[in-house]
Amino acid sequence: MYKIKNFEQNNFRGGTMKKILISFFVLSLMFLTGCDTMNTPTKRAEEYLSRYNSLDEEVTSDIDLMVETENLNDDNSEIYRNTIERQLKDLKYEIVSEEINGDTATVTAKVTVYDLMKSKEESNAYYSENPTEFYTNDRLDNDKYSKYELENMLEFEDTIDYTIEIDLTRVDDVWTVNEVDNDVKEKIYGLYDYKNDGR
Repeated sequence: MYKIKNFEQNNFRGGTMKKILISFFVLSLMFLTGCDTMNTPTKRAEEYLSRYNSLDEEVTSDIDLMVETENLNDDNSEIYRNTIERQLKDLKYEIVSEEINGDTATVTAKVTVYDLMKSKEESNAYYSENPTEFYTNDRLDNDKYSKYELENMLEFEDTIDYTIEIDLTRVDDVWTVNEVDNDVKEKIYGLYDYKNDGR
């Protein structure tokens, strides 16, 4: 009786162990398959663009630098920061194509952003017709004009579409986005000077 019971226990344990091993194998396979589907140029490009929507740490550092280099007063710096953050949170993108050539790839995407360059042009046009509105003591008050320009940018609703290319390199079977050029970043931020260059 004891031997039969012992045999049944061993058989039960063996069967359970087999089930555990099979389950582990299936889960591992699913995990590896999932990782592989994420490791494509298109997925990496989507991850790159989504970082702007989420304002990750690196993007936030870029914004800090942009605001700092404008030499604005505190109030205008805050308006400018809010303008850029709104731009990036509302950024829309669509992957158009993916081209792979060995260990390099190019993903083409369409981005839709607020046309901040158009807003700046409209502000400049208004200033040209009404310069004295921005005078203090008979001289142009740069802080006053900057506030006007930035507030218009913050509220601007017109959008523009750009086509951008994101280059990637595969190292050790992992696709990584290369450093993007300034034109691509300016398009993402809606500050690309398209009047002086075709888009």
